[in-house]
Amino acid sequence: MPQTCKPLSSMAKVYGDGSVDIVFNQIVIDRKNLFSNIVFYAAIFMSIAGIVVCLFGDNSQNIARYISEGLVILATLMLAQGYTHQILIIRRYGKTGAASLKFNQLVLVTAICTVIFGCRIGLKNGWPLILLASVSAILKLTTLWHFRWVKLSKKAELCRQSHYQ
Repeated sequence: MPQTCKPLSSMAKVYGDGSVDIVFNQIVIDRKNLFSNIVFYAAIFMSIAGIVVCLFGDNSQNIARYISEGLVILATLMLAQGYTHQILIIRRYGKTGAASLKFNQLVLVTAICTVIFGCRIGLKNGWPLILLASVSAILKLTTLWHFRWVKLSKKAELCRQSHYQ
């Protein structure tokens, strides 16, 4: 009797960490697009890689440290992209929309406190926190400046008039 290929759902149960890979499999089944497939197979690969590192890795703490630092850098890039997009939207339309001044101020204070905490830990171990919070603080300061720009700038007024007539 010829052996048939296993369906993806049984692969997820065998290779994955359980629920996450099964959820990604259901997304693949529902959406049927390339991005869903890429995410599903990346989750399967990462699950297998995690199991292999845990079982056979001698320096698993060093590997985990590099992975976590890489994830912080990735999160910093994503945060920068999101905040930059928010700033560009404010510049394009000449208004802050649903952005809250007080919330942005709170995020700025949180970022400053995180930078201080990262400095207290030390540059050797705290650099990921310092990087993430510094980027956040700089971009939040820029966003807060744009709250003022919207109120005082003639260019912002022209943007509002041209987009909202």
